[in-house]
Amino acid sequence: SNMDEMALELGLDPLEFRMQNAVESGDQMGNNGEWPNIGLRQCLERMREHPLWQGRANGNGASNGVAEGIGIAVGGWPVGSTPAAAVCRADTDGTIRVHVGSVDISGVNSSLVLVAAEIIGVSPDSVELIQGDTQSGPFAGPSGGSQTTYSVSGAVANAAREVRRKLIELASDQLEAAVDDLEIADGKVQVKGVPASAMPIGDLVEVSESKSGGAGPIVGEGTAAVESGTAGFVVHLARVRVDRSTGQVTPLDYVAVQDVGFALNPLMVEGQIHGGVIQGVGWGLHEAMIYDEYGQLLTGSFMDYDLPKIDTVPTVEAILIENPSPNGPFGARGIGEPPITAGAAALANAVRAAVGARITEAPIRSEAVWRALNEA
Repeated sequence: SNMDEMALELGLDPLEFRMQNAVESGDQMGNNGEWPNIGLRQCLERMREHPLWQGRANGNGASNGVAEGIGIAVGGWPVGSTPAAAVCRADTDGTIRVHVGSVDISGVNSSLVLVAAEIIGVSPDSVELIQGDTQSGPFAGPSGGSQTTYSVSGAVANAAREVRRKLIELASDQLEAAVDDLEIADGKVQVKGVPASAMPIGDLVEVSESKSGGAGPIVGEGTAAVESGTAGFVVHLARVRVDRSTGQVTPLDYVAVQDVGFALNPLMVEGQIHGGVIQGVGWGLHEAMIYDEYGQLLTGSFMDYDLPKIDTVPTVEAILIENPSPNGPFGARGIGEPPITAGAAALANAVRAAVGARITEAPIRSEAVWRALNEA
């Protein structure tokens, strides 16, 4: 919000003001370290082109005491990383089973399945993910927002590469062909360009598990320790309607532009962004711990604690910027937490643009807006 206020005082466009001051890779952080590879500038450039921003008429269109406004805000999150391990094995039914020690929060397992399938050369339907707990599963860091895929998928990828290598070497003996002349396609190993030579993975595994003196079962272990985290940046736009007579703020449209590095599972990534946006809307307009004069919590249950509902949230558009992370597996970045960061500020800036009231507390209550308008 302070960025908007400074832009207003300087007579500058709020987006262009942010563009002038956007941090880039190598810039100094608050802890005297350097920012890693980040895509804030790319996100701002994409938002600049959006029709809602291009066609904004902040404060205009007021009628019957109602005004609409558009605001933007920037958010970022220093994504964490943890060393991790994974075990991958091929079975006689052709299934690839991947063992991990992480928990499937928000669908992260679907991305791990895609990683193994892509590397080995099988359909995702042929990959099964098996979760162990911290005692029985391979090592993994805490299963938390923004870091599980970033940390674990590298280990899964390395385990899958080991399985692929063993399958190719085994098929080289069975098909009497050089390793470099073989490929895996549709769950079968074949001489490149010669589908008739194909041997199903399950048949190869059966050979490996029954042959004395051979390589033995097809199992691969993989570890990964990403050198550093990778920051995730977002630029959010909110369009709101404000009722001057009551101070009621109604969010209408929301655009979330995010640097995701590489979207392993685009549908799941968009879902994460939608969830983060709504949480940000909750912080900006709804959620609060309220106590009475005796210190008694008045919002101690979901009967009283105000959360966004399906009929009170705006239409959300997620725009993915794929600026590959140099350290992330396949260029992926952490996804879950960055979209939570910018919501309250974007909403407050939209209210300011609509009716000129600067609200500096969250959530933005109707009473606070009404008082600001009347004091003004």
